[in-house]
Amino acid sequence: MDKQQVVNHVRQALNDMILQKGDIKLAMMLPNDSQTPDGNYTLFLSAAWLDNTSAKESLNYIIKVILNHLEEEEKSFVSRISVIKTDDKSLDFIHKAITVRDNSCMTLENVTIFGISVNHAIIFES
Repeated sequence: MDKQQVVNHVRQALNDMILQKGDIKLAMMLPNDSQTPDGNYTLFLSAAWLDNTSAKESLNYIIKVILNHLEEEEKSFVSRISVIKTDDKSLDFIHKAITVRDNSCMTLENVTIFGISVNHAIIFES
C-alpha cells in the first residue's frame, strides 16, 4: 500500500465533505502507534456542521465518505475517527501554529500537539 496514495484519497474525501457540508476547521491524522508512522492512523476532524449533529450521525457520514474514496487494501489505514468540537480550546493552538488549506496537506515530524510528543502527523485543514 502506497501511503501517499492513501493520503491523497483521504484529501479527496475531505474535499467532498467540504463541498457537501461546508468548511472543516481541523482535519489531522496521527499514527495510532507513534513509533510506527506506516501503521494505522486516527483521523481527527472538527467542523461546525459536525457540532450540530449527533456523534452517531457524524461518524456514519465520515466513514461513508472516507470508505468511498479508499481502495479495499487502504481501508484499514484510517482505523479510528475522533470528532472534536469547534470550541475546544486546544484547536486555537494548532490554528495559530499551522495553516493548511486549499487541497493540500502538511506532514509534521517530531512535534508536540495537545501536550503530547508526536513523531508524525498529517494535517489537511487547519
